[in-house]
Amino acid sequence: GIFNVEVDDKPIKNWHVTTFPLDNVEQVKNFQMSTFNPGNQVSGPILLRTTFKVEGNPLDTYLDTSGWGKGVAYVNGHNLGRYWPTTGPQITLYVPSVWLKPGENELVVLEFEYVPEVRRMTFLDSPNLG
Repeated sequence: GIFNVEVDDKPIKNWHVTTFPLDNVEQVKNFQMSTFNPGNQVSGPILLRTTFKVEGNPLDTYLDTSGWGKGVAYVNGHNLGRYWPTTGPQITLYVPSVWLKPGENELVVLEFEYVPEVRRMTFLDSPNLG
C-alpha cells in the first residue's frame, strides 16, 4: 500500500483517493459538468465531455490528439485507449466505424496533464504513427 505521501518533503494529511474505472466511462453521466471559458489553459487531471455529429454512415477514423497532454479517450462509452502525443509513438487513436452512429456521438477525454488553449481534437482518414 501507499504510506507516507509527501510533497516537497512535507507529509500530506487528510487526503482522499478516488478510483475511476478506465474500462467504463458510464459513471461520467453522474458527474456534475461545468463549462470552460475559451482561452483558459487548464491543468489536469480533468474530465471533458463533448458531442459531435456524424453525417451518413460512419467510417473507420482516427482521433488526432496533437497538442494535448496525456490521457484516455472514449467514444460513445468505448475506451479508445491512452494517448500521449509528446512521447508517442502514435499521435492518433483508432475509432472503428461500429462504435460511431449517424447523428450525435459523444467524446469523453480524461486528461491527466494539461488541456491546450484551443480545445480541439479532430478525426482523420489515416493514422499518424509519429
